[in-house]
Amino acid sequence: MAERNLKRCDSFCLKVFVAVMVVVAWGCAVLGHVDAINMGVVGWIIVLTILILSIIRTLMFVIIDSKGV
Repeated sequence: MAERNLKRCDSFCLKVFVAVMVVVAWGCAVLGHVDAINMGVVGWIIVLTILILSIIRTLMFVIIDSKGV
């Protein structure tokens, strides 16, 4: 049951990550043409997104697994 819960958490986090990265890529395309954003900022956004999603994934798994869903 834990493997199924982990796959459920991974599926949710993958969807959120793809959505966030599409927004970041679109923002970079728009703001990159006018030199309004530094590529270092984009790198930090990506890294922080990965960090935040790993924390969310862990918390989701702990909550779902403790409830026995």
